[in-house]
Amino acid sequence: MEGDDTAPPQRHEPPFFKAPRLVSRPKPPTQQDEEIGSEIKLGDFEDVHALSVSEARAVVTAVHEARKKKDPENNPLRDRIHNDSG
Repeated sequence: MEGDDTAPPQRHEPPFFKAPRLVSRPKPPTQQDEEIGSEIKLGDFEDVHALSVSEARAVVTAVHEARKKKDPENNPLRDRIHNDSG
């Protein structure tokens, strides 16, 4: 079969794609006076007393009332006042 002019198929290399360079944001500076460990350091909140149950309830109630008054389009939770995503 000397008359065949069929050349062997050329092997094409797959295209080489280079991923874009990752640009990372600088890390925020860490507070040196705050840490989690066997001895808790709270930084600015070191000498502040914790909220009582009734004070915490008042804060949560105020947040819920404020969410009820917001326009649902501007409220990230829409018409829900609780974040009950489950």
